[in-house]
Amino acid sequence: MNLPGNYRKGDGVFSVYGHGGGWRIGDHKEDQGPNQGVYMYTADDFDKVMSEKSNAYKKILQENKPFTLILYACLSAYEYTEKDVSMARKISKKHPQAIIIGFDGYAMYGTKDGKPAVVGSSKDLTYNDNKGFIVTFKNGKEINRQSFADFLKTKK
Repeated sequence: MNLPGNYRKGDGVFSVYGHGGGWRIGDHKEDQGPNQGVYMYTADDFDKVMSEKSNAYKKILQENKPFTLILYACLSAYEYTEKDVSMARKISKKHPQAIIIGFDGYAMYGTKDGKPAVVGSSKDLTYNDNKGFIVTFKNGKEINRQSFADFLKTKK
């Protein structure tokens, strides 16, 4: 899904690929260095890291424009408890005009047509049982939930 033809500069759609669940973007903790993984616990943490990595994201926040953010990261839409909500929901609450999409389950990375791809979503980390979901939030509320298989049908 990260093929260049799927994106247009300035379209307000952002995709994030990485580890999630902790919540963090980057490499394993033991590999962390100045440019490695960064732990994030709040929407402010996410915005800070994302703005440092993407001038387009920083600009869209400054202009307070609607945008779409897809978090291709494990458990990015998983609600641990009623009080410990997902990173996708936290970002959605902070940016009520935005559409935030995340995984309720693990993002299963692999290859498709010989290229790296997200090939499934699973409730079990050890194998792809295809029981994971893609969850869409707007204004801090869940507005859509669909199986990853159905979500893939909407992509090139």
